[in-house]
Amino acid sequence: MALQPWFETTQPPAEWFKIYRATQQVPDVAPSNGQPWQFTQVNGHHAVEWLEQHADGTADDDQLLLAGEYFHHAEYAAEAYRFDTPDDQRAELEIRYGVASWLLSLREIGPKLWNMLDYYLASFPGEFYVWAAWRPFHPEHQAVATSLIDDTLGHPLRSTRFDESWRTPDTIAIASTMYETRDFSSAPILADVLEDAGCDNTDILTHCRTERRHCRGCWVVDLLLGRS
Repeated sequence: MALQPWFETTQPPAEWFKIYRATQQVPDVAPSNGQPWQFTQVNGHHAVEWLEQHADGTADDDQLLLAGEYFHHAEYAAEAYRFDTPDDQRAELEIRYGVASWLLSLREIGPKLWNMLDYYLASFPGEFYVWAAWRPFHPEHQAVATSLIDDTLGHPLRSTRFDESWRTPDTIAIASTMYETRDFSSAPILADVLEDAGCDNTDILTHCRTERRHCRGCWVVDLLLGRS
């Protein structure tokens, strides 16, 4: 996606968007100093990082607002690039537009949209709807998506028992390193250390020892680190 012309854009600060939302008028200068607004370069990586930081409690509401505005820009621009394109690029650009639309929808995810995860887990066909045409995602999309959802949520019908005594300095150290580095190759080692700490929960041990995809948000790591 970084090769798409809309991947990077120039944005004003959060204060600009707040004023515009409140007044529906474009503010010419910053009220705080009467100077022209300072614009900065923002891309998709910044927006995703702000969302992650907000989930970790290390980003403020202004960064969350800017991430949302970036996704709005990306969806709008990606749609525009679908028109008058060469035939050999049209399918690719429509897929990019579908991804941008999906990212935009994440701004408003909440209780009313939790069932989208059920849809993924049950029957997501690996396609999305774009202007009355079905276009496929990557052929492995469903398997990857369901695996990542399972990694972050665990089994939806099973409640996992967790004993505080399993939070030893060693298990915490391994889990913290995995979380910070995004390197989950130590998951089987974590299972061994958990077992040494007295963990006898089959779901936890199997999750760590099974060869699978893990991501930041893995439910076992989050349990150890006290994240939700």
